[in-house]
Amino acid sequence: MKQDIINYSSDVSKFVDTAIKTPFSVILLTYGEKGGEKYYLSIPLTHLALDIEKGYRLFFDSVYEIENFGALKNRFVPYINKYEEWYNINKEEITRLFGETNVYSIANDTFQFTKKKIVEISTPHSQEEGAYKNYGWFKVGLLFATGEIDKLLEKHNRNSTQIAKQKFKDEWGKYRPYISDSITYDTPGDKNIFSRRSNLIDIKDYCEKNNIDIIPSFYDKFPPK
Repeated sequence: MKQDIINYSSDVSKFVDTAIKTPFSVILLTYGEKGGEKYYLSIPLTHLALDIEKGYRLFFDSVYEIENFGALKNRFVPYINKYEEWYNINKEEITRLFGETNVYSIANDTFQFTKKKIVEISTPHSQEEGAYKNYGWFKVGLLFATGEIDKLLEKHNRNSTQIAKQKFKDEWGKYRPYISDSITYDTPGDKNIFSRRSNLIDIKDYCEKNNIDIIPSFYDKFPPK
C-alpha cells in the first residue's frame, strides 16, 4: 500500500484518539481571537488537523492505484465510524463552544469525503464504467491503446509535458506523470499504466464495448498474469 495512504491513515487514527480523549475545557484554554476571527493556538489537535488536510490531498491522488480495497477499508473505516458516532453525540456542544465551522466539523467533513471515496473505489471498477473513465490512468491509457500517443510523441519530440498540455489543458500536471512513466512501459511505479494488468483490461474492455480500435503493440505490453 502506498506510503501516502499509510501516513494519512495514521494521521486519522491519531486525530480521532486525541479529539475523543481531550476534554473541551482543555481546548478552550488555547482558543482565542485574532483579527475578529477565532483561531487555535499551538495544540496537538490543531497540528493533527493540518496533517489531515495535507494527508487527504495525497490520499485522493493515490487512492485510485490501490487494489487491496479490504485493507484500505480496515485502515480507515473503523476510526471514521468511531469519530462520526462521537461527533454526532457532541455536535451541539461543539457548535456552542466553537461555532459552526471548527476543527471538529472540518475533520468530520474530511472523514466523510474519505469514507465516500473508499466506498466508491471499492466497487469493482470493471463493472462501473463511470467509476474509472475519469481517472488519470484511464485517460492516458486510451492514448496508448489507440496509438494516438505515438503521433503525439513524434509531434512533441517525446516531451511529456507538452503532450499533457495539448491533451489535458489546465489539468496537464495531473496527467504528465502517467505519460512520462508509461512511455518506457517497464518503468516501475504506480503512474506507469502498464504496471496494473487489471487497469489495462478495463481499458481493453471499454474500447471493445465502444468499437474503438486498439493497436497490437498495446497488448504486447500487458504484464503477465
